[in-house]
Amino acid sequence: MTSSTEVDDLATKARRWLDCIRSTPLHPQFFAFKYEELRHRYTAGHCRGLVLDIGSGRQPLRDQLDRSCRYIPLDYPRTGNAYDSKPLVHGDAGQLPFAEAVFDTVVLLEVLEHLPAPKKAMQEACRVLKPNGKLIISTPFIYPIHDAPHDYQRWTQFGIEELSQQSGLVIDESLPLGQTLESSALLFNLGYAWEALNSRGLRRMALLILATVLIPLSNILAMLFNTGRLNRALSPISIGYLCVLRKNNV
Repeated sequence: MTSSTEVDDLATKARRWLDCIRSTPLHPQFFAFKYEELRHRYTAGHCRGLVLDIGSGRQPLRDQLDRSCRYIPLDYPRTGNAYDSKPLVHGDAGQLPFAEAVFDTVVLLEVLEHLPAPKKAMQEACRVLKPNGKLIISTPFIYPIHDAPHDYQRWTQFGIEELSQQSGLVIDESLPLGQTLESSALLFNLGYAWEALNSRGLRRMALLILATVLIPLSNILAMLFNTGRLNRALSPISIGYLCVLRKNNV
């Protein structure tokens, strides 16, 4: 009979193994990581001049920026410490410690959902932007609660448009991240992995063993049946959204 200690060790080994396969369909968050990489490349390609990265975390954007950019990472002390963040500036997204019209580009990647007052953060980003400066945001739509208890809301594409207008910004580009089957596979995989890792005894072991088949199968089928079938702009079930906004000077 398998002891609870042996099963716990199995779960720990499973987590370590998952770190090694995050870029393959074997990982339950395969599609999330796929679009995370796209999000950083796309954002870096739109950054110009003096760039403020709000909620910079471990600063994955820094190394992808053009050499002409000057990068200012900012993070909130409490949450930044949880991610071993080493920002140049500590501050609050809702009360930025900068004068008006300073930055050419402001970045808010996967941050708005963790703010109790996201509209205030958007208005502050608009305030510190130069005329015609760009704000680049990304936020999840179909994704489980994370970083609890600091996970407050989700937006549709239309909600982002409304929030942007209220903050004095206009949307230049909007990119849904994840086609319908990709989003569905991600949600199934994360739900299944959560159940497996939070079970006990033989049930956990059985779920973990089945995961080695069900999770890769889910990812592979989503890739196969999505190919050329659906325009991403029409997908009603996206993992999230990536938007390029411009300061409205009217």
